[in-house]
Amino acid sequence: MCYPGVYIGEMPSPPPPAADPSAYKRWWHSPWIWIVLSAAAFIAGAMTLSYFFFTAPIPDSPPDTTGLDPATATRQNATAELAIARLRADARRNTLALGGGLAALAALALAVRRQHHHERATADARAEELRRQKHLEEKAADEKASEQRRQLHLEEDALQRRITESRVSAVAQLGSDNPAVRIGGLHNLERIGQVHKELRQVVLDEVCSYLRLPFTTSTQESKVSLPARQFEPIGVPSAEVETDEAEHEVRLIAQEILQRHLNPDAKLLYWDHSRLNLRNSFLDTVKLGKCQLTKVDFSNAIFTGKADFRGAIFTGETRFGGTTFTAEADFRGTTFAEIEFENVTFYGRAYFGGTKFTRDTSFKNVTFADEAFFVGSTFDRAADFMCAMFKGKTQLMGATFNSRAEFRGASFSRHTSLVNMTFTKGAEFGPETHTNLEGIGNVIIVPIPLDTTFADVRFHGPILEEDLTLPILLHYYRVLIDIEIASQLADGWILEPDPSDSRWGRLRREAEPENGREDMRQ
Repeated sequence: MCYPGVYIGEMPSPPPPAADPSAYKRWWHSPWIWIVLSAAAFIAGAMTLSYFFFTAPIPDSPPDTTGLDPATATRQNATAELAIARLRADARRNTLALGGGLAALAALALAVRRQHHHERATADARAEELRRQKHLEEKAADEKASEQRRQLHLEEDALQRRITESRVSAVAQLGSDNPAVRIGGLHNLERIGQVHKELRQVVLDEVCSYLRLPFTTSTQESKVSLPARQFEPIGVPSAEVETDEAEHEVRLIAQEILQRHLNPDAKLLYWDHSRLNLRNSFLDTVKLGKCQLTKVDFSNAIFTGKADFRGAIFTGETRFGGTTFTAEADFRGTTFAEIEFENVTFYGRAYFGGTKFTRDTSFKNVTFADEAFFVGSTFDRAADFMCAMFKGKTQLMGATFNSRAEFRGASFSRHTSLVNMTFTKGAEFGPETHTNLEGIGNVIIVPIPLDTTFADVRFHGPILEEDLTLPILLHYYRVLIDIEIASQLADGWILEPDPSDSRWGRLRREAEPENGREDMRQ
């Protein structure tokens, strides 16, 4: 087909491929040619020199026969020429033999070199083949490893998606209106934490978050009065009461999950954790004895039923500020690091027997509405009981304060026993310390043995109160008091230096009553 102004002919054929430049190499470009020529020149030169060397002793002409008869001279000349010819023939033969030998040596050297070159080329080719094979194997291995990593990555992504979906589903179950669904969600979370170690802290956070949700029990009876003719309640129980009871069971299961996985004795079930946030939570009948609890926050929590922490180990900062214990609280044998019990209310008995406080401890404004037991407790660092209220029987027998103890503003309302207490740094019982006593005969403030000494104890502020309760007891039980506070004594009281150590003294009235016990009861 032709178009105006355009000529379309046959397409030009592609140019031939460029010839290999090595195909045009001249013969003199080969190193072997030059090696052969050099060897030939060397052999020719060697043969020439050897020929001259072999023919040098051969005379050029027969010896002079002048004076001999012609027949004898002819005969001698013929013999000499024949000998010379033979010598020259031997020289040529030796020269040719030497040349042949040199040629053979050159050929042998060339053959050896060629063989070495061939073997080296073969070895290089084999090494190259091995390198190529190794490269192919490494490449195949890299591709296989890459494929495996990709597969593992896909499987990990799929696993993480399944875990995330399971966790989201479990958390969504916790928001269900059906208690059975919420229980299933808790068990699903527990199963996720048990299988996947890296998610245990997350699961604990979710369980603690559920326990922090607002919850109020319906403990009060209905105030609606029924007609006198009816002896049984009308209708089914209210839905609100059922909901509270069901939610209470769900929360008990959540507590059981914590209790099950915070005890190091259950090695396969124990979960390592870095925090437990249970502030503002509602907890009932807690059983965390022998558990290891790290950085726990129980601030403003409410404990109903017995709270059992016997033998527990608290690590990190522990907070109980504003917490309410409506029933018995048992901390016997517990070890605390940094602990805060400020503004806590114990409505039931509080047991701290044998408890070890390794860091600063604060019991400021704590209210012990029932009995408080600190028998054999050890305070390694500062202990602050400022403004604490001991309304029930208080037992501090055998307690050891290895650092400063402060009881300023503390109130002891009933029987209080401080037998064999040890203060190694000092104690403050300021002027605000009160002992509101009704039956003073039943109260023992400092009933320590006569041979017991308070090391470096200081009673700051006036020792004597208006009702004279504390000084009378200190006097009666012969407590050793720092002699430096003698100037703070009220009228009628003196400090009599102890015979064994003049730094200490004992309270004594200027006019000693005949019967100290009867005087105390008055």
